[in-house]
Amino acid sequence: MSTQSGYIGPRRSLVERAIGCARLDAGAFEEVEADETATSQAAAIVFLAAVASGIGNINENVKSLICELPCRTTPTPAKA
Repeated sequence: MSTQSGYIGPRRSLVERAIGCARLDAGAFEEVEADETATSQAAAIVFLAAVASGIGNINENVKSLICELPCRTTPTPAKA
């Protein structure tokens, strides 16, 4: 057990902390809150979440673009 910034308990790795937070483990949140050096780890998690979100949206954006292009290039017939 190590002491870091007032937190008494085992130090977890970035992956262990992320899993603990995903499981809503109160101990993981308390550890991150007490560890003043965890800012870079938190920033890394936010960055990875943003990248994953962007990758997940690529398919939807491409599909939307492909489906809308023919509609934009086809002239609409004039109504009499």
